[in-house]
Amino acid sequence: QDGNRIMSNMLTFNTDKPTYKVGDEVKVSIPTPQNGRALVTIENGTRVMEAHWLETQKGSSVYKFKVTPAMAPNVYVHVSLIQPHERTNDLPIRLYGVVPVMVDDPETHLKPTISMPNVIEPEKTLSIEVKEEKGKEMAFTLAMVDEGLLDITRFKTPDPHPNFYAREALGVKTWDLYDRVIGAFGADLERILSIGGDGSEMNNDGAKANRFKPMVKFFGPYHLNKGEKKTITFKMPMYVGSVRTMVIAAEKGAYGMAEKTTPVKAPLMLLATLPRVLSITEDVKLPVSVFGGETNLGKTDVKIEVNGLLQVVGGNVKSVSVGRNDEKLVLFDLKVKNITGIAKVKITASGGGHTATYDMELDVRNPSPYETQSKDQMLEAGKSFELNYKPFGIAGSNTGAVELSTVPPINLEERLHYLIGYPHGCVEQTTSKSFVQLYLADLLNLSPERRTNIENNVKAGIRRLVDFQVSSGGFSYWPGSSGVDDWSSSYAGHFLLCAEKKGYSLPPGVKKNWISYQQSMAQNFEINRSALYSSDELQAYRLYVLALANAPSMGAMNRLREFTGMSVQARWMLAAAYAQIGQTDEATKLINGVSTTIPRYRVNYYTYGSTERDQAIVLQTLSLLNRKEQAFAQVRLLSEALSKEYWMSTQTTAFALVSIADYIIRNGGPSAMQAKCSINGQNADLGGKSTIAQVPLNFKGTEAMNVKVENFGKGMLYARLVNRGQPMIGKESEASENLAVSVYYRDQSGNEIDPTKIEQGKTLIVTVNVRNMDPRGYLNNLALNVYVPSGWEINNARMDDNEAVLKNSEYTYQDIRDDRMSYYFDMRREETKTFSFMVNAAYQGHFYLPGVTAEAMYDNTVNARTKGQWISIEK
Repeated sequence: QDGNRIMSNMLTFNTDKPTYKVGDEVKVSIPTPQNGRALVTIENGTRVMEAHWLETQKGSSVYKFKVTPAMAPNVYVHVSLIQPHERTNDLPIRLYGVVPVMVDDPETHLKPTISMPNVIEPEKTLSIEVKEEKGKEMAFTLAMVDEGLLDITRFKTPDPHPNFYAREALGVKTWDLYDRVIGAFGADLERILSIGGDGSEMNNDGAKANRFKPMVKFFGPYHLNKGEKKTITFKMPMYVGSVRTMVIAAEKGAYGMAEKTTPVKAPLMLLATLPRVLSITEDVKLPVSVFGGETNLGKTDVKIEVNGLLQVVGGNVKSVSVGRNDEKLVLFDLKVKNITGIAKVKITASGGGHTATYDMELDVRNPSPYETQSKDQMLEAGKSFELNYKPFGIAGSNTGAVELSTVPPINLEERLHYLIGYPHGCVEQTTSKSFVQLYLADLLNLSPERRTNIENNVKAGIRRLVDFQVSSGGFSYWPGSSGVDDWSSSYAGHFLLCAEKKGYSLPPGVKKNWISYQQSMAQNFEINRSALYSSDELQAYRLYVLALANAPSMGAMNRLREFTGMSVQARWMLAAAYAQIGQTDEATKLINGVSTTIPRYRVNYYTYGSTERDQAIVLQTLSLLNRKEQAFAQVRLLSEALSKEYWMSTQTTAFALVSIADYIIRNGGPSAMQAKCSINGQNADLGGKSTIAQVPLNFKGTEAMNVKVENFGKGMLYARLVNRGQPMIGKESEASENLAVSVYYRDQSGNEIDPTKIEQGKTLIVTVNVRNMDPRGYLNNLALNVYVPSGWEINNARMDDNEAVLKNSEYTYQDIRDDRMSYYFDMRREETKTFSFMVNAAYQGHFYLPGVTAEAMYDNTVNARTKGQWISIEK
């Protein structure tokens, strides 16, 4: 049918059955005139399998053929009917039609069977027997998965047969010349029907709630010969609920599946819940639900055991009487010690001759920010120094290192910790923390463990960047955004190119699409003279990374070179592009007479630049041009900034460290390090002769330690001791610089309430107001972090109907974690923005509510924070 018109040249016919098996006879009934001829072809997705001429009879003609295995899963019967030129009806002289013939070959089916108990008991040995119903040969895998987990996504057990034998579309194109040669009414061969599709459908059963821990087991692949069976034996973990056992089988073009849903229960079962995270020194009540099965258990003892991060307040054993199909609740009081780490809880219940256990793990955090103490020392040849120091902050938070170098100190330990621990995750910050780690193995003699960690971090950064790439090939600032951030696109590509040269594999298509985008942007670029930023700098960086990718855009490079109003930063970056492709004369002409001094500035948008970031660009260019003395002067400048207690953005920090690393790799240090370092009298391994060495400080409680460093070399040795720790919570103070933050709490009726004492189960609305107080006006790339206490649970408004009710101000990105809400946004002059979200007071106890912090991610002169407080959740 074409629109509402039946095609006049279409021939309608049918088969005697909807489906056939191999060996069946197909009967095709075709309405035909007398003395006509029909060309009958049997076709599939790729070719014409058979063709026959049929002499037609008046009224109806029948065409028969046998189904062969080659016809699975389906074929098409195509009929072209030609009636005599002197016809006795008003139908076209030529008609055509096509019908599908569905074929099911029994030899392509496997029927695996699952033999296992109808009820599974946790923590007991379970045996599952798998075989093929008729003893056929097959390979198979077996998976056992929590049924509740499958129901969340309405997961249907995969059935490979309908997929591998899905109905194929008609792949043969048909045309003729009848209308050109006959002269009578023949009509155009209007179209060819392509019929296909696999007929899969979604299981519409509703999801079932499951409040127990999910469980997943996977076994295989295994292979069974004819008549064989396989028994899989394993110990069922501590899990209660329902599982689905799934078998997927295949063998030489035959496929099949089997599934079985089985309850998992025991005469005695446990369920306990705690917050996903706890803070040091908090108090929490641990509810333990004890379930009885078909047996009357009577007196049941419940015992709790914890590791060194927790303390049980009161008795650690309580007794309840559990009847048949009964449920009892037992509460334990836990106190979190002043130690961070992973807390572990083990609960054991014994009653009626039965025992059940339940294990839990959760993080214990200190929400206070890290504080750092450092000491620098310059050692001339033959000199030494000795220093006693003590760890500060709470136990378990102490880290540090002694850093030695023959180049001016770059404060690598502290700056690297800042980058890796930076809490936000835009494309620029993701790139920055990965970029620096790319070069650590070149700077330091790393232990195998640390080398592996760094490699994993870099690989994770590469995978993460895929989430930012948009269809054009550029990179957005936040994942899921459609707009491209020009500078960050060049920056992310810069990192990916360097990672590839270091031997890391890039995801397929990422580099190719990025180069295509960059080349298109480079060719179409025009100087924006009215912009508040230097657009030529964006273009120069783009041209440099294209040169680095061995895909230079020479026309665009030459056009930018002729621009008389080029900024200093763009000149240095464009010179680097020419140097990268070997045109050092052109690079030298660009920077002749250009100062290496960068005026003081810092921006939090477009290029995210600063004085030190641009000094790093100058250093990279000088290193490419092999100007060692000038480059070393730049190293000193950057070293001075890195070694001070001077705030740098993630962009500036990464550029500075990467450029210095590049200089050291190309030139090495002024002299090989010849030094000795001892910690508490124990010699530390400096890893041989290198430019930079790090010795980690291993703290033992609050014990004072001694560090001694001796310089046996002929040149200057720079030493830096970094000691880091987290102070006790509750010590932070309020602050406000060019930004104001206020927070208040209300119930669902809009009434303001005191958060320090809340009833368990109550829902609160947390509202934060942020006001731009900066006289400079517009603020870009602000980050707001709103932490919640351990006993509160955040309601994700995006998952229900509350997002519209909360009426948040506009933001560019939102991040929801277990313990915080983060918003990222821009603000106009004197603008106030409001952000709200809902929480539920889920757990009884005494918890710490951290302060709210807001900051400009690329400008530390814009920030605000509130003071934290203790809150209680009571029954």
